[in-house]
Amino acid sequence: MIKAARAHFASSKSEAWETLTQAQIAVRCRARAEAAIGLAEDAPDASVPLLETAEAWMQLADDIEWAAEKTAPARPRAVIALRQLGKVT
Repeated sequence: MIKAARAHFASSKSEAWETLTQAQIAVRCRARAEAAIGLAEDAPDASVPLLETAEAWMQLADDIEWAAEKTAPARPRAVIALRQLGKVT
């Protein structure tokens, strides 16, 4: 199951996160959260880490949307968070 989750999220490596708008980044974060929830439903033994991952993606999306509403520069925070998740280099 962990291999399946890693393979799913590894497919995003070619995506240019740095070129996306804040809204586009938030949408992708929410899509990844939904994917992690789906994987958790299929593998009860790995559900806790997958649901924690989903929660982290949702929180990132919320933070990005909040920053966009406040017109604060969210891109550096988003890129740092994505780097921590291993999504961008």
